[in-house]
Amino acid sequence: MADIDLLRHALRAFADIDEDAFSLSIPYWQRKQYKKGEFYNEYKNVCKHLGFILDGVFRAYHVKFIMPSHSIISRPIWVFRDHP
Repeated sequence: MADIDLLRHALRAFADIDEDAFSLSIPYWQRKQYKKGEFYNEYKNVCKHLGFILDGVFRAYHVKFIMPSHSIISRPIWVFRDHP
């Protein structure tokens, strides 16, 4: 299955985005790979991009002293199939 088809399937299952709405977004999706230790968004920069993890781990840090860091682990696309 192509990357864009995985994304289409995940957004349909997770966010109930229909085909017409998704087709409007297709020209804006780009594949980008990050190396270990590379940042998705640099410190003190406003994030202006949306990402979809195909493989690997994405870790988000909250910079409040009372909140610990949180790890969000990507899941295989089949995990979304059973959800309404």
